[in-house]
Order: sequence, then C-alpha cells, then structure tokens
Amino acid sequence: MGVTLTFLGSGSAFTVGADNFQSNVLLTTDNGKRFLIDCGTDIRFSLHKMNLSYRDITDVYISHLHSDHVGGLEYIGLTTKFDPACEHPSLYLSQDIAVDLWHKSLAGGMEAIEGELADLSSYFKLHPLKPNGNFTWEGITFQLIKLNHVDTGFMLMPVYGNCSTGLTEKET
Repeated sequence: MGVTLTFLGSGSAFTVGADNFQSNVLLTTDNGKRFLIDCGTDIRFSLHKMNLSYRDITDVYISHLHSDHVGGLEYIGLTTKFDPACEHPSLYLSQDIAVDLWHKSLAGGMEAIEGELADLSSYFKLHPLKPNGNFTWEGITFQLIKLNHVDTGFMLMPVYGNCSTGLTEKET
C-alpha cells in the first residue's frame, strides 16, 4: 500500500498569509485513510486549500501542546462529533500530555455540550501512549522520542517527535 506525505504548511505559530499555514503534515494511504500529524489553529484553512475538510481526517497525532500543534483539535472534535456522517477520529498522543491537552487547551470550548459534560473521549478515539512507546498506523510503526521543548526553570514542556519504520518512498 502506498502512502503520500503532504506538507499542509511550513510556518510557525506566527505564520500569517493566505497560503502560508502552520507546519502540519498529512499522510494519506491509497485506501483513503488520512493521518494528521499535529493539528494547528489554521488546520481548517490548510485542509480547505487541499480540497479537504474535517470529514477526511481519520487519525491525528499530537507532538506537544503549543496551539500551532493542537489549536485545531476543537474544530476537528466538534465538527466530527456533531456531523452524523462522521466517526470520531483516532487521537494518538503521549499519555503524559493528554490531561493537560484537555484541561489547559480544549475543555474551555468543548466541555459543556447539551446534555453532558464532555471529555477528550467524547470527541476522539483515544490512544494514549507511554512516553517512549510506539504505535502502528496502516503498517507504519511510529516510535515516540521524548525531548524537552521548553524549560521555564520551573517546569519542562515535552515534545514527542517520532521516527517511523515501514514507510517507503513511493515511486512516481
């Protein structure tokens, strides 16, 4: 099975411009699965530019908690939850950032919905991973590599890069 890698942007949290989006990446399989690596605040615009929408995203991986990597999860979560044609996308992330993702980034806009108090599993099929764990998506194994992204002197903000096995260059 072939996998296509598409850069949805190459910018940062401070990126501005009609065609300059945050650095989110999309893996697409021949069978139509779409795996979003990080989900920044401008994801709806970068997807639209590629003629895609929230309906096309089947899986998401989050590397760390800055908004240019998680700010679009509210869009993906809410739209897929309230669209009866959608399944909840799978969400892969290190278990040590899952609680902070919800309480520090998403709960304010997503917790209170009609008839329930929601949590992260109300919107996504959760796959919390051990900090140095791995997971396999469509035959590709991703190994989490924990690094310190920001050291405030009082706390460390981790980032989880990954290395992949099973991904080969597709001939064109």
